[in-house]
Amino acid sequence: MRFYLAFSLLTCCCFHLLAEKFSSDNYGQTIYYRTLDNGNFEVAVTFKGANFSSAKGEYSGKITIPKKVKYQGHNYRVTAIEPDAFRDCPQLKSVKIPPSVSSIGSSAFRNCIGVFSISLPQQLNSIEDHTFDGCRKLEQIDIPQSIKRIGRFAFRDCQRISSLFLPASALEFYSNSVNGCSMMRSINVDSMNPVFSSVDGVVYSKDSSSLIRCPEGKFNIRFPQKILTITSSSFHGCSELKQISFPPSIRTLEPRAFEECNGLDSLFLNLSLTAVPERCFVNCKGLQKVRIASSIEVIDEEAFMGCSALKEIELGHVVIIQRRAFYNCSALSSLYIPPSVSSIQEDAFGGCLNLRNIVVQNEVPPLCANNSFDSRASYRATLVVPPGKVLDYRRSPGWRSIFNVQ
Repeated sequence: MRFYLAFSLLTCCCFHLLAEKFSSDNYGQTIYYRTLDNGNFEVAVTFKGANFSSAKGEYSGKITIPKKVKYQGHNYRVTAIEPDAFRDCPQLKSVKIPPSVSSIGSSAFRNCIGVFSISLPQQLNSIEDHTFDGCRKLEQIDIPQSIKRIGRFAFRDCQRISSLFLPASALEFYSNSVNGCSMMRSINVDSMNPVFSSVDGVVYSKDSSSLIRCPEGKFNIRFPQKILTITSSSFHGCSELKQISFPPSIRTLEPRAFEECNGLDSLFLNLSLTAVPERCFVNCKGLQKVRIASSIEVIDEEAFMGCSALKEIELGHVVIIQRRAFYNCSALSSLYIPPSVSSIQEDAFGGCLNLRNIVVQNEVPPLCANNSFDSRASYRATLVVPPGKVLDYRRSPGWRSIFNVQ
């Protein structure tokens, strides 16, 4: 009898700890829940079916999530929203989240392209990766004072959000958290935040030595005097910027820093650097002119790849041009390679289909990979070399692929 009673109690306890899925109506809307395995009678809002892709678009209109929901005679507190819970629901318009919710999973509202309003509870701990990714009509989001983390791509492509405020509690924030927020003009930070600061709506490290993120909708930028580092992807997609004046204090430029800044039309890299880092200005499609400071010796991989409007390059005292550095710079028609250049690597000028005139002043042909220049351009381009050196270039790997040498 004791064994039977103990077994019955154990079975009862396990039953309540097993996660179960059920639905309940609230103001005419069916909401799906999953019980949490914590023994506290708590549930999380979830999607219909075995996974989110099996019931895309299940939620629509205006949703109000209740604080509690009744299931099998018990009142369950709603404390979480599961990952992907509302993902790919294009007809969803707004969601009211109760204060009982402290956790919202990654991609919870991803690609809800019609949602314009979401209220976040004040005890929410984090905004996870991709949470609001693709919410193109979302116009405003108030970040609670309890937030500790804003994840990667959390607000990507939220094209109508114009500003963001990081509270003192926010200890994690990434440059790509707001990628694609093309109308965002400012990101301000609470002065009590121990990790980040803001100057003129731009996010910096606490001591203002590192620029973390410039909003994509910003028209101009004024660097603080203490600036030392422009971090990776910090200007990604800042298409409203036409020109940038770099202060002499900058010592580090990280990869992808100015990726897809389509508004830039000219650039003078007057920095005390030895290299333009990889993919630093990739796909800056409006960039027409580039001047490289004399201190820079290396143009790293894919640094200016996809700058399709680039017509003029002044290479300064560059020594090495890495692979695909100017790949697909299709507007480039004339190129002067200074005597300092010793190596041009694979596909450095691949895809430069309109290249017609190449001038090289090196007495000894620089090392040049066989496919440094696009094969289609090689038949139409003219290579101008120092007097008496035509034969040397015609015999040299890479250079000999250019049909016309003078």
